[in-house]
Amino acid sequence: MRLKANSLEEEVEIQDIEWLNRFHDNVTFTGLVTAENGTSYASFEYKEGPVTVVALCSSLNSSEKVHEVDLPIQEIPSIVGIGKDIETHGIILITSTGLQVRACWMIQQQHKQQQQQQSSVVLTSDQETNKLAKHLKLAFWQYYQTMQMKLPPSWSIMNNNSNQSFSNYEAAIIITAQELQKEGDSSSSKNPLEWHLSFLKLLHKTGLYKNITDVSRWNLLGIGQELAIHSLVIQSNLVIDDDNLPPPYGLVSKLTELQRDNNNNSKWILLLASILKKAEDYRIEHHVDTYHILSNPQRLWTHRLKNLLLFQLKQLQQEQQSSFSKGEKNSSVADAIAQIIKITLQVHQEIHSKSYRNQDIQSLGIGLIRSQLVNDNKLAHSLCLEHGYYEGLCRLHVEFPKEETFLLDSLLLNNNDDSEFQDFGPFIFDWFTRHGRYDKVLKYGKLVPDLFESLLEKDERLHRFRWVHALRKEKYDVASDYLYENTNNSGQQLPKTQWNLSMSKLAAKLHHLRNKKENDGEDHDIMMDDEEEEDGNTRLKQINNKLDLCKCQMALVDNGNDIPLQSSEYLLNLVLQKIDDDVSNNTNFDDIMDIDDVDNNETIIPYCMMGLAIAASNNDKDRVSTVWCKVIQKEMDNKWLPWIRGSKPTREVLLDSTLFGKLWAQVEEQNDINSYTMQYNHNDDGDILVQKMGLNTMDGRELKKLFSTITTIEINNPAC
Repeated sequence: MRLKANSLEEEVEIQDIEWLNRFHDNVTFTGLVTAENGTSYASFEYKEGPVTVVALCSSLNSSEKVHEVDLPIQEIPSIVGIGKDIETHGIILITSTGLQVRACWMIQQQHKQQQQQQSSVVLTSDQETNKLAKHLKLAFWQYYQTMQMKLPPSWSIMNNNSNQSFSNYEAAIIITAQELQKEGDSSSSKNPLEWHLSFLKLLHKTGLYKNITDVSRWNLLGIGQELAIHSLVIQSNLVIDDDNLPPPYGLVSKLTELQRDNNNNSKWILLLASILKKAEDYRIEHHVDTYHILSNPQRLWTHRLKNLLLFQLKQLQQEQQSSFSKGEKNSSVADAIAQIIKITLQVHQEIHSKSYRNQDIQSLGIGLIRSQLVNDNKLAHSLCLEHGYYEGLCRLHVEFPKEETFLLDSLLLNNNDDSEFQDFGPFIFDWFTRHGRYDKVLKYGKLVPDLFESLLEKDERLHRFRWVHALRKEKYDVASDYLYENTNNSGQQLPKTQWNLSMSKLAAKLHHLRNKKENDGEDHDIMMDDEEEEDGNTRLKQINNKLDLCKCQMALVDNGNDIPLQSSEYLLNLVLQKIDDDVSNNTNFDDIMDIDDVDNNETIIPYCMMGLAIAASNNDKDRVSTVWCKVIQKEMDNKWLPWIRGSKPTREVLLDSTLFGKLWAQVEEQNDINSYTMQYNHNDDGDILVQKMGLNTMDGRELKKLFSTITTIEINNPAC
């Protein structure tokens, strides 16, 4: 199908159709034009409103085909016609007042160029390229002197044939720009920057520039930047030899030479800062309007200075105490140093992104901003934010914790997948953990609990704080388990182990009480189910067992508080040795075990109680029996054997005059969940004790009878 646009006399073949549902009846279609690169432009005019231009690119996905074009002015008179723009892949809007408005969808142009620049410009013939460059240069001089715009035939062929390869022509354009740069000098009669800008105008007006890739556009911008700063170098007091004035081409080598000769001289610092500012100002002023660059801003000319700039920062770091930093520094020099550092960080950020190399440069540059050379912490903070230097943000906050500007809370709260600081949260938790600032770790964990929870599981260094997060979520049973798990740290000193156990016990009781309260309801006799109550008792038993081990260690080991909790086997061997030696170390047993006062001659009983508690902590009945045997053997020859083979004493005598009786009575008075394991059980333990002591059958039977006399509780019945 073909149609005729109302502003054109040529027919247009329809290749693609897109429905624009944003327009209504009060809009008039004023024209349709297809540019050389295949982009179609349609203009619309509201009855009482603005003019709108829509671009359609069929080569893109359907979701990206249609775009509204930004116009250079807001109020445009009525449109009477549209036509192709020679200088760009856009259109010219012709208004009723004669005003001509240029419109171009630059993003599409950028997209095409990015595809083109995947490979470098290919030169099929150096001779042909040089010939094209020579012709273009002659055309430029004619344009510059007479303002007559006329391309030579070799270039006109290209302009009239869209199917011709542009690679040689593009290379010729760069060669011509470089030659114009080389021909300039410092005299007023030769102004290479003016030539360069005029050359760009020629390229625009003849429509050549619109076919240049972004790579070549950046190269042209680099030439412009170098020309812009040339006059600064010429006019500086550092260049004193008129016969050795630097040309406007290859200034990087000249600047390197000046740096070597002047080092940290304040005049050199001021010159370098001025050069960098001039190059940056030129880029900001021209990169869109003159060079039509829409890709991410780069500083190709300043990129060539990356080594010079890094060397300069290292020199400043070494010379902080020099006469330069002490005597010659003033506010202007400080500002110049700051300018150099800012540009250096920008250049290396673009080159190295967030690599470790770039982080080292950030540390160096921002460190100098904070040093006496500049001494501007707020600027340092701003640069940390700009370049994502998280370590600098953390250091500023630690050194100035009350400075509101340096607080990290808002950055942490804005930490999400869409934020430019999406990796900030994990970094600060790692940084404060590495520096032992766990107070900050716990504080920020409260601000971002979900992130904190994920890091607690991944980072083993934070495992010991999992209980804090569980308590904040009121998961007392989980907190109790985490606290108990913390006591398994082999390097943890005894007081810390006791603290973890006590907190674990408290959390377990809170869990038990809350469940009891939730299950009470109206019937106060209802308790939690048996299985859950058993789990709670098991947890408390484990905690109490380990607390007993802590108490035993303090009684048995001289420096028990200063070392980690020892194994139950080690502590039990110490106890058995104490029982064998029957030596008192004047330990205050009332503070260690829950037992009655003991006479000095009976200090063996507390050790026996410790032995039983240690053995019971592992539910080891065999080790429990070993302790009972030790007690019996202490009095075997002078008490038990005479009673076995002679007259039998009363129960009162056995209870009051034997270590076994006193120990048995002491165990019976215990009211905890370990007391059953510690007890002597006549039915189960008698044969084991006889066997351990190696008694014959008759003596063993009599001994068990004596034990039975002790352990049999008489019940006085008045009715009998």
